[in-house]
Amino acid sequence: MGDFNKSIHSRDESAPYEKIIVNPVEKDKKTKEEFKDLPQTSTPQVFATLVSFFKKIVTLFSTKENGELVLVDFQQINQLLIGLRSKLRTLSLQDESHNPEFTEQLSELWHKLQDDCNSASASSSLSPTIINKIKFFMSQISNYPPHADHTLGFYFNAFAGEEWIPFPFMDILQDLHDECQQFPFNNYLNNWIALINDILANEEDQFA
Repeated sequence: MGDFNKSIHSRDESAPYEKIIVNPVEKDKKTKEEFKDLPQTSTPQVFATLVSFFKKIVTLFSTKENGELVLVDFQQINQLLIGLRSKLRTLSLQDESHNPEFTEQLSELWHKLQDDCNSASASSSLSPTIINKIKFFMSQISNYPPHADHTLGFYFNAFAGEEWIPFPFMDILQDLHDECQQFPFNNYLNNWIALINDILANEEDQFA
């Protein structure tokens, strides 16, 4: 008990609320002195090293509105574009506008691509040219039909995850199919497919 009392300075009874001062333990003092002797690393040097490392990783971490961490893989974006292109080609050949499975898969691809593109917009690994091409492609689909109050983008966003399909949404898909049959060489579906092909070709060139 006497040893512990040695490490505490006596207090003046006239100042009962004076702070109790505890002498540093000799081991702690020695440890601090050892750390003092360690070479100090330059903060800018550490930062530059980290930046160089992360630039080599062809992925992007982003945060959703709810704070959830999301990993965006550019290979995943490619697969979503390929999947969406396949759906557009199918619609150009046959009328799938009233097929619930088709419309559900189409909507799911759209939403996943939209989420990944919003995250990838902050990436320095994917060129701004490719990001702008993807945004332009999505804007073309989102704003179809032109000058309409309720476009494809409206129905994709407003009825995401719903178990029923709005009739106007099915009508828009049917119009796209009919136009493709009537004008096989100049129609919206083929134009959108061409935009996807251009995006994929540019990505292959960037990461070749």
